[in-house]
Amino acid sequence: RNAVKTAALVLLSGGIDSAVALWWARERYDVTALSFVGARRPRGEVRACMSVARRAGVPHLRVGLPFLHTHRDGYTPGRNLAFHAAALSIAEQRGAKAVVAGHNRSGASHYADARDAFFRRLRSLSNGVRIVRPLAGMTDAEVARLGAKLGVLVEAANSVGGSLAGLPVGKNVHAMLHEPKRAYVLLNTEPE
Repeated sequence: RNAVKTAALVLLSGGIDSAVALWWARERYDVTALSFVGARRPRGEVRACMSVARRAGVPHLRVGLPFLHTHRDGYTPGRNLAFHAAALSIAEQRGAKAVVAGHNRSGASHYADARDAFFRRLRSLSNGVRIVRPLAGMTDAEVARLGAKLGVLVEAANSVGGSLAGLPVGKNVHAMLHEPKRAYVLLNTEPE
């Protein structure tokens, strides 16, 4: 018997963590990928979002947030707050019951808006839409292993110079795990 899946939005950055979260969510929800376009967002990330959604076979909604400005070092003030506020609003409008995000434990150690306390406060404003963080307890390496298990193709994920961690674009997470030093470098340069 086929049960109807609950609708969910998956925040998609174009990086490894959000790609793994998307593959995880596809097994559990009726998924629409949601990515944001802001000022000075690298074109590679925008292309990666489109590619990941296409490879996952899910609809992709792109929303402009032109007021967000990324610093040259990659930091965007208030990024997760703006992303989640917009996602919760869009989810409610579309009747989605969950917003899935790929924040992991490694990111939470660096960013206050990726920690449990931030999400506890945000949940109080969510009006019944669940915020789901399936990778919250995982390190970068654990996310890579889950990605390998799920068959996530990193060929679609954000790449720099046509390669991911020195491996040609087109390799999957499983192949990256055979060169863990390079995978670690990649995963730590793509904070979600």
